[in-house]
Amino acid sequence: MGIVILLVVGGIIGWLASIVMRTDGQQGIVLNIIVGIVGALILLAIVNLVRRNSVR
Repeated sequence: MGIVILLVVGGIIGWLASIVMRTDGQQGIVLNIIVGIVGALILLAIVNLVRRNSVR
């Protein structure tokens, strides 16, 4: 069930990003999902780096 949620959320985020970047007509749903998932992973990596380097 987690992978389905990941795909749906990735698709929505990728679709919104493509609208903001005005590339919605150039890419399909598969590329939207990939862009959304990659973007989410990059944001998670940044958060982990910040949290790891913060003083506890």
